[in-house]
Amino acid sequence: DFDLSQLHRGLDARPEVTRNDVAPTLMSVPRYLPRPANPDEIGNFIDK
Repeated sequence: DFDLSQLHRGLDARPEVTRNDVAPTLMSVPRYLPRPANPDEIGNFIDK
């Protein structure tokens, strides 16, 4: 048998640890705007 209070205390000893799979609520998601593409430059790139 083992003591469940020891297991619970181990979790409580680290309150500063945050999960990295949860997005912070105070930070806004960065918005990436599409760059305007010049069709002439795209055509020149494909020809080369």
